[in-house]
Amino acid sequence: FGPVRCVYLAAGATLSGFTLTKGSTTKSLVSGLDVDVGGGVYCASTNAVVTNCVLMGNSAARRGGGAYGGTLYNCILTGNSAGSSGGAAYKSTLYNCTVTGNSAEQGGGLSRSTAYNSIVYDNMAAFEANHFESKLNYCCTAPLPFNGVGNIDADPQLVSMGHIAATSRCRGAGNAEYAAGVDIDGEPWASPPSIGCDEVHSEALTGPL
Repeated sequence: FGPVRCVYLAAGATLSGFTLTKGSTTKSLVSGLDVDVGGGVYCASTNAVVTNCVLMGNSAARRGGGAYGGTLYNCILTGNSAGSSGGAAYKSTLYNCTVTGNSAEQGGGLSRSTAYNSIVYDNMAAFEANHFESKLNYCCTAPLPFNGVGNIDADPQLVSMGHIAATSRCRGAGNAEYAAGVDIDGEPWASPPSIGCDEVHSEALTGPL
């Protein structure tokens, strides 16, 4: 069997609560075909929605190792790779996502994408490791983009694949206008929300000392 993409998502469709892993695409011999992009998910339109999903360990021969196109909410994209631009996502729109540990020749994290309230950190590429030709607002990334507002470049202090420490500067640094639904654990967003796919909730200590 040859390379197989995890999901093709039609316009108007929604994918929620899945883990997409080990999807891949092959190099196309015919220009213009979509068989070499979107190893994890190929979205046929901007209104194809991926929400509260984990896209991990996928690859694309050309672009969008994790995702190509579409709109992503509260997702983790990690360990994805692409042959050229956009190791995690290409031409996608991301809200409260965590994008880390992805790779490509250029734009190891995002390429030609838009991100809000998202962590785009510690991705790998020969050029523009975290973001390439992308617009970011209220995101945690380095270096800070030339455009966009509310961005920070501090270490997000990830304590797991998508969860941040209580001391992270991402906590409460997002914009409530862009937060939708619940975080990746099914918990409500604070106001203001945290940057990334995880909201930190302080829990009262109970029991004997």
